[in-house]
Amino acid sequence: MGFKDFFSIRRFRTKSGNWNAEYREGQWDYLDKEGMRYRALAGTIASLGNDTDILDVGCGPGILLNYLSAYRSYLGMDISREAIRRAPKREQASFAVASVEAFTTDRKFSVIIFNELLYYCDYRSIIPRFAAFLAPGGAVISSVFVSYPQKPETVEGIECSLNEQFSPVRRSMMKESEKKEWLMLVHRSLTA
Repeated sequence: MGFKDFFSIRRFRTKSGNWNAEYREGQWDYLDKEGMRYRALAGTIASLGNDTDILDVGCGPGILLNYLSAYRSYLGMDISREAIRRAPKREQASFAVASVEAFTTDRKFSVIIFNELLYYCDYRSIIPRFAAFLAPGGAVISSVFVSYPQKPETVEGIECSLNEQFSPVRRSMMKESEKKEWLMLVHRSLTA
């Protein structure tokens, strides 16, 4: 499946069985090679301090956890049971199998990560839903793939939705190659 095909069908891939099959078939194995993005995310998290409670939404096989040096707790959640099965085992880290629409918790997190997730779901409803899980003064860190074939209006819509729900702090571009470019957004909760 090429890049263009991948992005044209992404909205129809919301069932866990589809994601499980793709992980079993190795379609997501390339994520291990995207260290630049994971290092940037981990560095941003580290700048927030060592006592962070992290919610990694759509964590896949938990690759980000391999780049984190210090945190108080980490909860990775993903729709794919197969992805979670592959996740690393670490102290203070746990995982949950759930869709972004069904996930719920009583916990509040100091950091919520949306790493290449928001264009796979109805971000207009998911962003406010997850705002309820953010602790006062907490940070939301989002990574959005912006290279072709990603539609600019999707990227703009995601950024606008985040800006409506949270206070923007930082916007930066990460470029790995001519075909791989990401937008990283950092926001803070509107309540201190």
